Amino acid sequence: MAIDSEKVPGLSAHLFGCVVGNLHKRTFHALRLIQEAIRAHENLDDPYLESKLRSTNPDCIRASKLNTNKETFSVSYSLVNPLKEFVLFTLFVAGKLTFFFLETIVETVSAIEGALARAVPYCKVDLPFSMYAFEHFEAIQLRNTLSVAPEKELNRTFPSRFRLDDFGHYVAKALEKNPTNVAALNLAGLYWRIKGSAPNAIECFRREERTEIIFALGNLLHKAGYSGEAAVLYQNYFQLVLTDLDDALVHLAYGDALTLTMNRTEAITEFEIAHSKNPSLDAIYKASALKCDLKLISEMEKQHSNLEQTISLKNSQKERFEHVRKLEESIRRNSADAEARLQASLIYDYFTYGSLPYVDCRGLEQSGRSMMHCYLRDSDWSRYRNVVDARHQRMVKDVLCRAAPNNNGTVLWTVSDGDTASTELLSFLEALKPMYGVTMDEPMTKPLYPLEPDNINNKLLKNYLNENWPNRTYCETNRWFLFPLNHKTVPQLFMSPENKGFRVSDLLVKYLGLSPLQEHPLPWNSPFCGSLASPSRFVSSLFKLEGVKRVLSLSRSEEFAEKELKPLFQRLTGTDGEIGPRWIAFNLAALYWRIIGAPRLAVECIHGALAANADQYADVALTQLAQLVIRFASEEEHFSDAAAILNLAMKVDPNEPITHLLSGIVSHLQSKHRSALKYSRAAVVLDPQMESAVDFLVYLRCYKKIPLDYGGEESLKRISEISTPLLPNFPVSQTEVLYTGDDLGNNDYTEAWEENVAVDIIPFPEFPLSSYQILDRRQMLMYDAALPEVLPLPPKDLVESGLKYLPMVRVLEANFCSNGKTTLSMLREQATSTWVSVTAKGVNMEEFMDLSAPVPALAGFEPVCPELDMPSPLKTFDHLPAYHLRDQFIFYKPEIGLEKAFKTLGNEKERIEHVAGRLMLAMKVSKLNSNTRSRQDGGVHWTLSTASTLYWRVKGDAVNAIKCLRHSLNNAPSDMTDVALVSMANIYHQAGLLHSALISGGAALTISPKLVAVHVTLADIYASMVTLLSYLQTSSFKARLQTVEAGDYQHALQFYYSTLSLQKNFGPAKDRIRTIYCHTGKTIEF
Repeated sequence: MAIDSEKVPGLSAHLFGCVVGNLHKRTFHALRLIQEAIRAHENLDDPYLESKLRSTNPDCIRASKLNTNKETFSVSYSLVNPLKEFVLFTLFVAGKLTFFFLETIVETVSAIEGALARAVPYCKVDLPFSMYAFEHFEAIQLRNTLSVAPEKELNRTFPSRFRLDDFGHYVAKALEKNPTNVAALNLAGLYWRIKGSAPNAIECFRREERTEIIFALGNLLHKAGYSGEAAVLYQNYFQLVLTDLDDALVHLAYGDALTLTMNRTEAITEFEIAHSKNPSLDAIYKASALKCDLKLISEMEKQHSNLEQTISLKNSQKERFEHVRKLEESIRRNSADAEARLQASLIYDYFTYGSLPYVDCRGLEQSGRSMMHCYLRDSDWSRYRNVVDARHQRMVKDVLCRAAPNNNGTVLWTVSDGDTASTELLSFLEALKPMYGVTMDEPMTKPLYPLEPDNINNKLLKNYLNENWPNRTYCETNRWFLFPLNHKTVPQLFMSPENKGFRVSDLLVKYLGLSPLQEHPLPWNSPFCGSLASPSRFVSSLFKLEGVKRVLSLSRSEEFAEKELKPLFQRLTGTDGEIGPRWIAFNLAALYWRIIGAPRLAVECIHGALAANADQYADVALTQLAQLVIRFASEEEHFSDAAAILNLAMKVDPNEPITHLLSGIVSHLQSKHRSALKYSRAAVVLDPQMESAVDFLVYLRCYKKIPLDYGGEESLKRISEISTPLLPNFPVSQTEVLYTGDDLGNNDYTEAWEENVAVDIIPFPEFPLSSYQILDRRQMLMYDAALPEVLPLPPKDLVESGLKYLPMVRVLEANFCSNGKTTLSMLREQATSTWVSVTAKGVNMEEFMDLSAPVPALAGFEPVCPELDMPSPLKTFDHLPAYHLRDQFIFYKPEIGLEKAFKTLGNEKERIEHVAGRLMLAMKVSKLNSNTRSRQDGGVHWTLSTASTLYWRVKGDAVNAIKCLRHSLNNAPSDMTDVALVSMANIYHQAGLLHSALISGGAALTISPKLVAVHVTLADIYASMVTLLSYLQTSSFKARLQTVEAGDYQHALQFYYSTLSLQKNFGPAKDRIRTIYCHTGKTIEF
């Protein structure tokens, strides 16, 4: 009777319980961490932060005495004292000419009689257009529209009995006498400030450059609402003002202007200086008010950031709960029923531990399919579990025993003596007793090599040995499959004992008493070879080679697994009765460990094979040993050890093609190209149908024929030989391409096909770049390609057209440089982020993604572009050194300026994570749509990978950004690739690889010669250009770069002007032209 699964304690929900239990354990641990993080963030939130800060912070307490509104920082200041202005006035009083000093007027002259008309002090003297009259200021240009409140507070400079109209009358008469008198102009401006007439005051102030007048003009512009221009005026004439008037009021007024332009830090400095010069002013209170504001803003920003993180964590918690709920529901819906789970458990035990008591497992036919069903009575369940537990303990003990050294010289593939074997296993071992000790060391058939001549092989040989094979076209067509060979990409080969005439299948089946379809009785065990007794002197000396010691030092690792050999390996078994040749058993065991990834255990089995006294078949083991030495070589000496081992194998049997092929590979790795070609020809002659030998011969022949750009020998000389680092346990970066030095000088011969080619050697970093090694972005240039001989230049007509928007006549004006704020260092170091949307090329993004679809902002929802199915490195610009250094862009930072452009793919109020999720979903939809996935790598349309580049640039992830750009370049129509090339050039520019950036941008220019983004990108690259003189490699592996800090300003100017031709109102181009002219003194040579 079949067991009732519901009556078995814990078994009915075993599978479901394990899956859901593990899921809950991991998930709720993560949720607990999230909850703790939420509590921590909530504890940091303080709703009374502002009131606490204002009541405890010393600056805030001091600032409480001051009202911090705008009027507090919009104060009238004047350095004029009318009583000290000794101005001679000409006055007509009662028809008599009288001369008075101003102080005399104030003291003695009575008020003007009402009948006498009072004159008004207008400043009307002609003033030519000039920057010295401050015509370039917007406030001056709009002076007739300015309005200020009457500055009555300036009246305190006059005695109370002196009327303002009388004062204006006296000043007007003085101006009639001398319209350019400095004091008269100053007093006239003071008059108009008190009257509240900004236009008239400005007319008086801008006619003279005396320090107190400039100060008064700045104060007036500040009160009129042009604080920025007031600050510029103070700043430009600050030294002049301070030299003549080092007054506290000057610093106080400058601080007020800086405050209203939101430059609080510098304003605080000015207020503190003013306080030090005159503590009676309110400067210290203004400084404290600004310090309090800055502290409050900083704390509020922290609170805001904390609140955003709290909300994000709560959303993540909610999404995780929902994800778990759906996953649990899916598991319940798709889990097998209790009976199916019980059967799976019983069948698993059967195949793991063999035939067991209390359970009966039989094969059945159901619906034309073979299946197994097990029967177990309810009453036998506990006894059955006891048997399974005991069998499991014995299996663990057996494995531990087999891992210990064994000195019996055999392969330990049998059940230990303590095992309680099943009846089937006992009968199997009993049937083998007649075969014990039968070594069967004579081959059963004729050896495979040398091959008998036939027409097919002769035709193949005639073709392969032709000097013109393969032709140049074949090499170029298949160039992307001819990857550079190194010790880690060596073909995985095995010399089968069947080559020697032995039938391994008979040894593993027939002579073990099994039929072809009969299974070996369980259990199966791993073939540990152990340490062998009495090894020969030859074997001992062979295993003392440094290359072999290197392999013996390695532990088991999945990384070492030679999985390509798995199809050659079917079933391994044996007995302690030594049935069959021991050398075959040991070689098969070594093959097993090579597939598993345990090189040390493989060498132990090879040791046993060589010690089995079968010298005529030793080449089987020797070729395996040589491959292990080659694969794990860490020094040049190890390749010499591999060559020595292969020479021994060749002496055993010179007719095996694998030995010749491996010898050719070793010679190639040692840069002995002529020897490599000789051995590879020999391997093909021995077996023209051996694919690995033919492929290696093709590789060597094409090695010379492939052009420079596609990886030929000259290209390898140009960028050095690609190889993997030869240091053990060296951390290799995810995109590492290493170039080794030129070691050909160590060879004791000269290859006939070597040539002296004049090339530029591009040094590649021996170790991954870091900020400790590269201190300046300009140092990255020494790892870049050479400057192209033909530089990208804008069309002449565009440059000429752009000149009219900023003509040379204007450049020569005296005020041209007065407004320039950009410096040359900013021009070189602060690269502008440029981007071209596919919509600018006429592509409708809504055809490929839903711009309004709601998506969650999950961490995993990121638009990772797919790998390329058939990449064309010429199209994707993989030949540029910048591509191979993309994971080492230590100066590349997140491009926050592109965040707004990225959000145009959705709602401006969305977070970028939402837009990223929308792109990722669009990629998934693209894979399902036959129209968009056609001829697109990974089924993702190129427009989506182009848009995804923006996300990775905002995040500062150059590796994923370049990955998306390569996808776009490989799949976009040729007239659309400029979109990706502009971004690629901009990224390389910001990373400091200016020559790669110039090449990428030049390619974009050839596609779209009138695209604004292309011109401004190339202009910025030229402006950042430095000249590389030399680099020095020190013993600490730090490179020191010598550069000339001079941009290519002529070419930069040409592209900035061509940018203006295409977009005349492009402000950054004008600003950078002004910077180059004003800071270098150069003009465009065109």
